[in-house]
Amino acid sequence: MPSDGFFAAAQSALSLGSSAELGRMLGISRRTAQRFIASGVPRYHKRELARLVLAFDPQLAAEIAQSEDHSLATWGLVRGEPEVVVQPAPAAPPPPPPDGVVDAVVCAAAEGMAMMPGDVRAGLLAAFTKAREIGVDVAQVERVLRAALAPPPTGATVQPGHAGRASKRTG
Repeated sequence: MPSDGFFAAAQSALSLGSSAELGRMLGISRRTAQRFIASGVPRYHKRELARLVLAFDPQLAAEIAQSEDHSLATWGLVRGEPEVVVQPAPAAPPPPPPDGVVDAVVCAAAEGMAMMPGDVRAGLLAAFTKAREIGVDVAQVERVLRAALAPPPTGATVQPGHAGRASKRTG
């Protein structure tokens, strides 16, 4: 049987001066330790060898376990990773009915103008119809209106007729 190199690698990982020292740790004779170097570590000693080197070279310990189709966890040398149960994400709520969304826009406009929703519906319908007819999207309308309502920078002169105009209410 060819050498697996685990005995010499473990001796190096543990910083031991001789194979006899590692042999004593495994409970084997010096001659048996020499055979392990030449021929490989028998499977019935690999778990103990992995346990000895785990704190010094976890990768080597894992390779020793893997050579026997095990892991450090299945050999009981480390705690297994906790099983994570992922709960499926809750389903998204259904979208609000289109009429409810439009009512929210109407109410926002009415509140912004200190008016009742019934008083602003006709104006909003006319504004949105015209915007659609001329190909203007809502984001562009919002950007232009926001800029028009922004207060002028301090020290700037206000041109007559552009700011401070009261809205005309008809009733």
